[in-house]
Amino acid sequence: MIGGWVLEVYKDWIKVRTNNMERVLKMTGDIPQRGWYIRLTKRGESPFKGEEILVSEGVTPPLWIIVEAWKVTRIKGEKLEIVSRAIDQISKKIGKLPNWFNRVLKDYYRKGESFPRRKVVTSKVVADALNREQTKLPERESFGDWFNTLSHPYGFRVYRGKGFILRIFFEKREGVEFQAEAIFQSGKRVDFKGFLSDNRITLKLEGDLEDRHLENLRGRFLKLFKEVFVTRGGFESGVYA
Repeated sequence: MIGGWVLEVYKDWIKVRTNNMERVLKMTGDIPQRGWYIRLTKRGESPFKGEEILVSEGVTPPLWIIVEAWKVTRIKGEKLEIVSRAIDQISKKIGKLPNWFNRVLKDYYRKGESFPRRKVVTSKVVADALNREQTKLPERESFGDWFNTLSHPYGFRVYRGKGFILRIFFEKREGVEFQAEAIFQSGKRVDFKGFLSDNRITLKLEGDLEDRHLENLRGRFLKLFKEVFVTRGGFESGVYA
């Protein structure tokens, strides 16, 4: 059993501080008030019932940002935390998010941009983005540049390949582990974890993937990085390069 203080309440969501962790829950029962001390348990009767969506050792972004990021992506855990932190950085830089932001972010998350990027964001677009009065809508092919320019040091990219979508969630610091997932037309999803050093990327494949799909993905990564190494089942199992 874990106990903690309710830090924030937003609609049917709460953020709870437990020891050195922050936990975000989507409530399905009664909603406690801010400042209440509650106990979290998987068993027993309680008027407070909910699903744990995010657990973090750090101080998380405002709850409303986490909720909006979840509504767009429907992801959980570390991936949701990275997207939320990225949106938080954008909000800090430009103030109120444009009214088209969630709609375009959802479209980008689902469909992505092409390999390689066909359009690069210009300095004028970045300058406009920093203007609180900016309402110009970036095209999806340049939205990733717009988003990741403003979201530093957090971000994510979504690339559209033949028969699959590749999503990369990262923090822009060397030596920090990032996550990626490939979603194929068949519905199969393959998760990766990896590290970035200089212009070299090392990926750990979590799950099974046919060699032809792995080679296809590696070829796509080579459009983004100079060297790409892939391991199957653990870094001790050998490297596919």
